[in-house]
Amino acid sequence: MPAFHYGTGHSLELEFDSDARVTICDAPRGEPLDDVAESARKALCEPLGFPALAQAVMPGDRVAVAVPGDVPQSATLVAAVINQLLDGGVDSANITVLCGPDARSDAEPFNVLAAVPDEIRQRLTIKQHDPRDRDSLSYLAATEDATAVYLNRALHEADFVVSLGVLRVADASGYFGIYSSIYPTFSDAATLACFRATSVAQPAEQRRLAKQAGEVGWLLGTRFTLQVVPGANDEVLAVLAGDVDAVLAEGKQAVQTAWHCDVPSRAGLVVVGIGGDVSQQSWENVGRALQVAGRVAAGNGDVIICSDLAEPLGVGLDILTGAENFIVALREIDRAKPVDSLAATHVGAALERGRVYLVSDAPRGQLEDLGIHPLDSDDVARVTARYDSCIVLPNAQYVDASYAGETSGKPKPRRSRS
Repeated sequence: MPAFHYGTGHSLELEFDSDARVTICDAPRGEPLDDVAESARKALCEPLGFPALAQAVMPGDRVAVAVPGDVPQSATLVAAVINQLLDGGVDSANITVLCGPDARSDAEPFNVLAAVPDEIRQRLTIKQHDPRDRDSLSYLAATEDATAVYLNRALHEADFVVSLGVLRVADASGYFGIYSSIYPTFSDAATLACFRATSVAQPAEQRRLAKQAGEVGWLLGTRFTLQVVPGANDEVLAVLAGDVDAVLAEGKQAVQTAWHCDVPSRAGLVVVGIGGDVSQQSWENVGRALQVAGRVAAGNGDVIICSDLAEPLGVGLDILTGAENFIVALREIDRAKPVDSLAATHVGAALERGRVYLVSDAPRGQLEDLGIHPLDSDDVARVTARYDSCIVLPNAQYVDASYAGETSGKPKPRRSRS
């Protein structure tokens, strides 16, 4: 079988018994963009359902550019946005680039300006959102269900907001629709805790919060967004810009076409990879990968995760480590409301179901205490050879996988190599 890729430039060979039933998800489908900067420029000059960005702003406007921490090639995209704002007469001193609270300190959050010329960068304002800093927050309004909405002051006070984001399938863990890149990303700590609670693993709760995020976007009145359809690793399949509804209409189908994969049967082992640079190597994406693996694994199926993860365990995972059982852990996590609550929920569910192996740079002792089996990349083939059925999901943080034998309202089976 072809080499299995993960992280940044890592690959390994998987070995299986000659009689093993192996299904490889062929996502993503589509060719990555050769020139993301040029694609972004075109998207901003000819947006969907919106005037060109340079025509939508005016000299004297205060503009906020909202950048979550998980957008592939964000520096290239931010530079394209700023160029168009300057072409529209906006003074660079009136542009604030607002980075999400999850920007990795060891990845230098200000590197989103790496593609902006020095003379322009020096006049821009760049901030990293701190949801605990009440002085940086502003009250926006109350939602239909009387939830008080607080957002970063830079968004509230801006004359024009440009949000960047990653389009995902609707039920991806921790995704709340196209307005996710505004809310809850740039809200207060209490709101972020609600959106990361263990209950969000339930589809009904995720849909409720996605509706709330959409309502907040409407209340803020921001309509212009730039979204990417992610490719493998750090690649980009498409850049879409314009009115949020028009971008969503086109992007929803593009993501489904690129990342949906039906498998013909469940398997005793699911091998998942987390591709991309340090911004993708997170426990949040481990949780997403485990959620997807759980949909196609057999009842007691095992999972191997291949990653460059180096993050230590968060508070939620620490609670999971020390709890008597999964139910007790969920109760304790709900009380503590740590930022990794949702990730810990998916990890705990996977450990309840079967073995979890992890190729990573995370501390081995912590993983073992948690119940995860640390694995060197050289040992993966030895483990996979034990199983008579396997499903392989590269870039599992984006994949939408389902078992074709169940009626789920998903599209008909697409190509998968068996």
